[in-house]
Amino acid sequence: RRRLGSSIGDASSVALGDFDDDGDLDLMLLAPDGPAQIWINDLLWNWRRETWCRPIETSGPTEAVWFRDDDDGTPQLATLVGTGADRRLAIWSLQRDAVREVEIAEENRTVPGARGLAAIDLAGSGRTNLLLTRDDDTAGPSLEVRDARGGMIESIESIEAIEVPEAIAADLAQFRTH
Repeated sequence: RRRLGSSIGDASSVALGDFDDDGDLDLMLLAPDGPAQIWINDLLWNWRRETWCRPIETSGPTEAVWFRDDDDGTPQLATLVGTGADRRLAIWSLQRDAVREVEIAEENRTVPGARGLAAIDLAGSGRTNLLLTRDDDTAGPSLEVRDARGGMIESIESIEAIEVPEAIAADLAQFRTH
């Protein structure tokens, strides 16, 4: 059993990824009311905090997802910062011993009501998509599909319900648990 060097505080969620690009998983602990903590794994499961991670930690992220840059494979981290109408998307480029915030257009940076964040290649094209779940007071709930630079691809406000034929519904009913 390994221990982190200090308290994990009020961490409420975790992001995993190879933040320092050395081939192992590193750890990011996110807290709703405090700074994040990034713990770098030294390949032997010894953990340390690095000063080059501080800009991300102190930006106040509450959600984060790790992915690789579509063009050069550089590790990237997308984060959600702030709350409610002040919610913002930030994307960070992670290079061994350095970090920089990636420039994204202002209209793509503000994401009021954003709650969840994921990174996936939806089309199998080798290009990363960022998925954001939102519940904006004005627009209502939605799922947004964005490119790896935060640019909007599509906003899905609703998905049509599918009517299940009675015979299939009866078969499914026998699997329900109460």
